[in-house]
Amino acid sequence: MDRQKKNNTLLMVDDDPDDIMFVRDALKQMYPEIGFIELQHGDALLEYLECAVANGNDECPLPSMILLDLNMPVKGGFETLMEMKKDPRFSSIPVIVFSTSRLAEDTDRALRMGAVSYITKPDIYDDHLKIVHRIVVDWFH
Repeated sequence: MDRQKKNNTLLMVDDDPDDIMFVRDALKQMYPEIGFIELQHGDALLEYLECAVANGNDECPLPSMILLDLNMPVKGGFETLMEMKKDPRFSSIPVIVFSTSRLAEDTDRALRMGAVSYITKPDIYDDHLKIVHRIVVDWFH
């Protein structure tokens, strides 16, 4: 279990480079001590988590938190969340769904599937700063 110790790292899974840039830059600006990992789809996340479990903190640190988009190519957020939460090796990692969808049924479904929170992506950068600050305060400190 020592090899699976979580690091002070936020892992974001999103296929939109602008959304990744906004979160990465906000995190770097306000909390440079927190690591940031970016992946573009659900299969990449599951492969990464397999690496984290197999290799510990050397190659791929186990993240403290995952920000997960819903609408991605290859494997979407709901399918990825379902697979993650079924696997006891990964199920305890907190997942926040971070999506453009404002549908109540998407929020309800994500929370029922094990997400700890659902955040609708903001339209302006200052709101990204507020969201990143809230995530760090609520989940890292």
